[in-house]
Amino acid sequence: MYDLIVKNGKLVTPDRIYEADIAIKNGIYSAFLEKGTEAEAKEVIDAKGNYVFPGIIDCHAHLNEPGFEYREDFETGSRAAAAAGCTCPNGDLFPTVNMGNVRKALEILKPYGALCGFHCEEYGQVLEREREAKGKEGRTKEEKIRDFLDAHDVWTEYVATKNVIDMARATGGRVHICHVSHPMVAQAVKDAIYEGLPVTAETCPHYLGFTEDFVFEKGAPAKCTPPMRKREDMEKLWDYVLDGTLSCVGSDHSPAADEEKDNETKDIWHAWGGLNSIQFFLPMMFDMVVHKKGLSPSLIAKVMDYNPAKVFGLYGKKGAFELGFDGDIVIVDPDKAWTCRQEELLTKGHVTCFDGLEGKGAPVYTIIRGKVVAKDGMYEQDAIGYGKYVKPVKK
Repeated sequence: MYDLIVKNGKLVTPDRIYEADIAIKNGIYSAFLEKGTEAEAKEVIDAKGNYVFPGIIDCHAHLNEPGFEYREDFETGSRAAAAAGCTCPNGDLFPTVNMGNVRKALEILKPYGALCGFHCEEYGQVLEREREAKGKEGRTKEEKIRDFLDAHDVWTEYVATKNVIDMARATGGRVHICHVSHPMVAQAVKDAIYEGLPVTAETCPHYLGFTEDFVFEKGAPAKCTPPMRKREDMEKLWDYVLDGTLSCVGSDHSPAADEEKDNETKDIWHAWGGLNSIQFFLPMMFDMVVHKKGLSPSLIAKVMDYNPAKVFGLYGKKGAFELGFDGDIVIVDPDKAWTCRQEELLTKGHVTCFDGLEGKGAPVYTIIRGKVVAKDGMYEQDAIGYGKYVKPVKK
């Protein structure tokens, strides 16, 4: 007897969508059965013809524990992730480093095949441009936002990315470029991949669906670095997701205490630079990919399941419908309407620039290792503490 069967679903993989029933026993995928196969299980969930994905992997999320628990912790961050269909959160703090630090780190890490992620903005440029901008007196809110965007322009990101790629070339160490925001940066990554360098990269929903106009509209809640770019840049960035250059999409969830994102007391310079986004990570991407772009849900399975598992050493446990992998599942109703309401967020902070955003396509079940941990946008109380540290799979 199986522990759980999920029946009548459309299983989504990077290269196809097919109908099958999933059987889970002892926390892992035990069988993939022809639709309608009679089999006994302790629990049966009817997917009702909805899409079924392996549990979503958020390859870039800051849960801020230890050290910054007043912004977020593992419990609050992971309950929001579970409600959004994410079954595997990840993240860390990123100190400012020079190229000497980078080269030495990659030399140390190379023998282990370890991956080193980089927030790419060249700090010298940012510092000089910020000093100049902050020295201007009598600036309006809109002028300060323009100054902030200019201080973090594409050249700061491009130069840092090129420098990191050069260090990968010099050392042979693996590098991962975080949150690519601009096609010029993506092209530098593409060239490096074509050269055969050990380089991977990701982008985020806010760079694929929002522009600098959104920062002017929302103010402090929409402050992040790199910032959102111009519309033509946003549209062009999709080409690099579709051709595989940007192999992963992560939320870069980096929440703050409410007062750190308050437009009334914080201008763009003094607000925290990060977005509260994990709870609508999958719904936003599904709406953009399927409903706005008219693309296949298979793209989501590729950039939010299969590729992150491969890049971050989780393939063998996560990211695909394979026998013996962890029985992680998210069932998505493609027509389920959703609205982001910040007062209903499960995260510790309740200020998000996405407040009021609407779309279609949302999780109805989130399952981790065969256990239902969230249903219809709310985590299950008995799932608290069910999370498990996931080690990379040894090759």
